[in-house]
Amino acid sequence: MTVTADIVNEGETAGSTNIALVINGFTEQVQTLSLEPGAARTVTFTVEKAKPGKYEISVGDQRASFLVVREEDKVSSFRNGLLPILLMGGLFLAVIVVLVAAFRRRSY
Repeated sequence: MTVTADIVNEGETAGSTNIALVINGFTEQVQTLSLEPGAARTVTFTVEKAKPGKYEISVGDQRASFLVVREEDKVSSFRNGLLPILLMGGLFLAVIVVLVAAFRRRSY
């Protein structure tokens, strides 16, 4: 699974912030991002989970979950998968908004 966020420094000074991907309460990855005023970068986290089960993820204050299913469960999951895909898309959009707001607060 890939999580991406576009981060923009809309402030007037350079700044840095740590962006953490947390899965089931454990920090999986952290990226430190430094941006000059007006600069933008895309942050990408890639994770693989082989064990079937539900995984709770968070980036900043945003939360979502994803489900790893067994091979034989994939056909039925695909048929019912539109809602989770739309929810994940909404989460990633919300993460972008939160991170931009957080970065803007730190750059003052």
